[in-house]
Amino acid sequence: MSLFKARTAPFAFASALLVHVSLSAFAAPADHEPPIPPDATLLNISATGVVRSSADNLVAIMTAEERGKNVASVQKQVNATIQKAIQIATDSPTVHSVVKNYSVYRSDDDAQRKTPVWIARQSLHLSSSSNEELLKLVEQLQKQGLALSSMGWEFSPHKQEELEASAELEAIKSFQARIEKIAHTLGKKIGPIRTMNIGERVSPMRSLSLMAAPSMAQSKSNALPQISNEEQDVTATVSGTVLLTP
Repeated sequence: MSLFKARTAPFAFASALLVHVSLSAFAAPADHEPPIPPDATLLNISATGVVRSSADNLVAIMTAEERGKNVASVQKQVNATIQKAIQIATDSPTVHSVVKNYSVYRSDDDAQRKTPVWIARQSLHLSSSSNEELLKLVEQLQKQGLALSSMGWEFSPHKQEELEASAELEAIKSFQARIEKIAHTLGKKIGPIRTMNIGERVSPMRSLSLMAAPSMAQSKSNALPQISNEEQDVTATVSGTVLLTP
């Protein structure tokens, strides 16, 4: 007996299912629910659907950093470097850029000196579905004095929404299949579904497989790291209650 009809998502995915089941022959009905017949069984069940896919956005974090004894001077240099980087980034139409994380602080290594050394730093976050365009831009910015802090893969918002919807579909299909299997095993008929809840979607962290941050000297070189685009899991959970009748 089929409880749901669902259309499969238009892309390939792998799924893993985790099911927890508990049975209660008698349970106190909520005020808005009809009473449970004495010969019926209330089935509480949850299922988790998992879909797997590789990411479609390459992300790079570039950092501008300057050190000096004059705090205003190092700030001015970082501001100029970032402004130049933004101008260069605008020439790459497929690359999205966002300026973040501005900081100015005194170096701990020079705390005992009479004249302190100040460090100014700001990051530029770059993302693109075009690997070639992003890597080309990273090389250009390295030549302008920016350091590559990290690079990795993430899902675009559109693809992540698709994967999360497919994970929910897999959870619902698992929910249906388990009800049918349990009812058959117990020799019961499937009654009405009393409740159904869609749990929170669980997705990977936005920045996937980020490499460890290299030293400033290393990351200012033109040598770019090799970043593998490994598949990631996205999950969703469905839970509910259904009556099983004789």
